[in-house]
This record gives sequence, structure tokens and C-alpha cells, in this order.
Amino acid sequence: MQTIPVIRGDDFRVTDGVNLGDQLHEASELLLDDYYQISRTGRMEALDIIPVSETSTNSGLPAPEYRIAETSSLGTPGNAVFLDSVITLMAQDGKTVDSLVMIEVAQDTNFIEASYLLPIADILPGQPYRLVGISQESARKFFALVSCVSFTRSTQITMADGTQQLIETLRPGDRVLTRDNGPQEVRWVGEITRRAVGEFAPILIRKNTLNNSRDLLVSPGHRLFFWQRVDELNIGRSEVLVQARHLVDGDRICRSEGGFIDYFQLLFDDHQIIYAEGIATESMLLSPHTKPALPEALSQNFSDDVNSRYASKAASYEEGIAELAREADIATRLKRASSPQ
Repeated sequence: MQTIPVIRGDDFRVTDGVNLGDQLHEASELLLDDYYQISRTGRMEALDIIPVSETSTNSGLPAPEYRIAETSSLGTPGNAVFLDSVITLMAQDGKTVDSLVMIEVAQDTNFIEASYLLPIADILPGQPYRLVGISQESARKFFALVSCVSFTRSTQITMADGTQQLIETLRPGDRVLTRDNGPQEVRWVGEITRRAVGEFAPILIRKNTLNNSRDLLVSPGHRLFFWQRVDELNIGRSEVLVQARHLVDGDRICRSEGGFIDYFQLLFDDHQIIYAEGIATESMLLSPHTKPALPEALSQNFSDDVNSRYASKAASYEEGIAELAREADIATRLKRASSPQ
């Protein structure tokens, strides 16, 4: 499941232009040079979606890549979500903001029920934004880059020889130490810069909180690996993957908001558990949903079902964690469970 920070399309309307008064629509209904603003009640909200592997539909519509999760406070659970287009909005000062338009379609009628805007930077209330670009070709790549698990600049990665190297200095061919498969070569290093706000803000894990050697900053959906010596969580297994967002306690582990953040992705031939600031974390998990983030030449080297077995295994390690995170200080329990007795 992914939690996406979005603005409701109903809260983002044309305030000047041909489509005056209209809310955000799919690309075919948009017109360049219309001006949009967030309504007074508009704000960033969390949309929970889950990837699906449907290959066809009975409606004649393309098969959706996502559906709304049961846990989502927005939309109707089970409805399809389509990645429609990337639009470019220009503020009055000339700065541009690329944003993804997502369309919710009812699973019973196939009618559009809602639209959502996923901006990569702040959309400020009370400020008009001129629509200066529309691209349907880049929607999947945009979302893949946004949703990849990521480390931040200056994170130290443990190399094959045990030395520590800053992630931004890594290059394809460098050998990194992995938990399960020894030294493995880096295939690709991705980079994207985002505003550190809301769900885009990294999670700060302060030094020594989880036996990490320095402060560690990762994207909210990045999963950390724990081996429970004792089943502290009462989940019946030793191996556990936990998204960083589920570890937040507001003190030792918290969101770090403000300014811009450089995010980096590490790809290997297979999904790996590597070491960042001395603790076990996952590498990029390649799937049909994250594959568009890769350069085209590299993407062709991976089949569409690449890493499917690793995705299934990783999901089993994560099962039940979100529910536990709502009930207790899961970080303290995991540190206790994974520390030598």
C-alpha cells in the first residue's frame, strides 16, 4: 500500500480562463492558459492506494494499475485509480510546479468519481497558477520516481569491503554489502529533488535510536529490516520489514519538514537488504509500477515481472505491521527484540 499526499480535484478549480469554475479534470478536458487556485477549504490529504495486476477489464477501459485501499480516508475503496497526466503549473513569480493528475473511476459504473492532484512542490492557497503544460506520456514515470523508496544525501552505505561511502558518490558497478547475498553490484543510482513537506518529508531516525551510527533520513515508505531474536511483536516470525512512517514517535523518530530534499534510489539485480548508517534497510524494489523510473536503455534489461518473487516475500515480512504501529511504540519494541540479550 502507498499513502499519497494529494489535493482533491474539487478543491482545485479554474478561477480565470475558458473553463472558469471547472474543477480539475482529465487531460482531454484541460486547456492551457487557464488559471487554477486551491479553494479556501482545500488542503493536502492522504490517499491510500494499492497496486493491482489486472490485465483487462470488462468495460473497455484500460486496466487500472491501482485501486483505492480499504484504509483510505479519500475516495471509495475498490475504485480504480488511473495515472492520467502530468501538468505544469506556473506561479506568479515564474516558478513552475509539476503535478500528477490522478483519476478515480467507480468500479460498478465506470464513471469518473473524482480527480486528485499530486504536486511535487507546494501549491500555495490564494495564489493563481497558470496551466502551461500537459503530458500524458510522462505520468507513469513521474509517479514511479515519486513512489520509489529512497535514501537522502549524505547517507553512508556499507560497501563490500566494510568501508562507508556516501550514497551520492556511488556509481553503477560499485559493490555494496548485502545481508543475504554478500557483495552485490549497483545497477543504477537514481536521484530526485522534492520539497520536504507532508508525505514527501523524510523520516529522521536519530543516532542510536535503532542502533544506527548516525542520524538516518529516509523516505516515509522506505522499509527497515529487523531480525527479532525474541518475538516481541507477537507476530509469529523473526523477519520483519517496517515502513519508516510506522516508526514515528514524534521524538526520536520524526518527520523532518522544510526546504528541499535530495532523494537517491539504489537498484541491484534483485531486491536486497543493505546497510545504511549501520542498520538494515531495503534497496529499490523493481516492479511494473516502479520500472518507469529507470532510463529506457536500462529498463529494457528487466522483464515486466522482475522481482515479483521478492515483492511477495517482502510483503510477507511486512504483514500486520501497520496495525501494530497504531497501538504501541513499535520502534522501542523492535530495538529491544533485535538487540543481543
